[in-house]
Amino acid sequence: MKDFLEKLLETHTPSGYERLGKIRELTREVLSSTQYGDNIGNLYFEKGSTDENALKVFISAHYDENALQVVKITNEGLLHIINLGGLDRKTIEGSHVFVISDKWDEDDTTQKKLIPGIIGKKPIHKETKDEREKIDEYDKILVDIGASSKEEVTELGIHIGSVIVFKKDVNMSFGTKQDRIVANALDDKIGIFAVTSAFNQIDEDVLNAKKIKVILGWLTQEEVGLRGATIASNRIQPDISIDVDVTFDTSKCTAISKEKCGDMELGKGVVLEYGPHVNYTLIGDLKNTANKFALPYQESVAKSGGNNCSAIQLNAKDCATAHLGIPLRNMHTQVEMVHKDDVNACTDLIKLYIENMI
Repeated sequence: MKDFLEKLLETHTPSGYERLGKIRELTREVLSSTQYGDNIGNLYFEKGSTDENALKVFISAHYDENALQVVKITNEGLLHIINLGGLDRKTIEGSHVFVISDKWDEDDTTQKKLIPGIIGKKPIHKETKDEREKIDEYDKILVDIGASSKEEVTELGIHIGSVIVFKKDVNMSFGTKQDRIVANALDDKIGIFAVTSAFNQIDEDVLNAKKIKVILGWLTQEEVGLRGATIASNRIQPDISIDVDVTFDTSKCTAISKEKCGDMELGKGVVLEYGPHVNYTLIGDLKNTANKFALPYQESVAKSGGNNCSAIQLNAKDCATAHLGIPLRNMHTQVEMVHKDDVNACTDLIKLYIENMI
């Protein structure tokens, strides 16, 4: 599964365009169960009871990532961009990127060609005092692919609406103890890894004996409005839903108030989240599971509406919902960080709850 996570993190899945990468091929490597999808790009996998009255348990995370999109091509061959998701403008200048072409890659005809680019910046030597103290707006940020004309750009299969993704830089053994992972789009591919690992480990004989069907959901477009989860919950109509996403590590960043966001730290365990979007009984059962099996966990309170759990709660007819968080540092940047122990605790909690507590 480690190889699967690394491949997943290296696969480009921009919000709304998740299937431009080789995501289907990747799922076939790690999931042998029934697989189907929908027109918004959600992917579903099933195991367990086929009884029409079986209890439906939905475990999910989102696999889309923040990106950029071409809004204008200048006569000089530079690309004006807009945000596709929740990127912070402070973090993108000076980055290496790829523009996803409409043309197929000659060396790999299963995917579109990736055109290398860079996001430049006006030299600090030439900035006024006011410019140095401000963050550039998107109309001042340009992507340079080394072209000298608009015609050269369009010949490469780039057009208004083309998607731009960041160059991947994945470190699977970061830190002095090699117990952390650093990459962009850990939000929320680390959640995908956790729910997929749990799904594969759940004993199917137990599911059949208890008349439980487990549906695993790889959901799209979370970063642009919880759109995939809205479609999925309408389609699946689960009885129980456990959604996994990242949450804030508040231990080292003074800009994130512990008093407002809670006391959460890398390496201290999965986060059980409370709030109006969460079924109190279900989250209590998850807490009891963690205590029974000595799994490390943390607790936090969150407002509803910020993650897929809320969309599932509001769009399923009668579903008990819960949200599990994996602490993450440097959210929505290219150097997001998680701790392996928290990921393992999340995976184990889902598996043990479904097998032992339902």
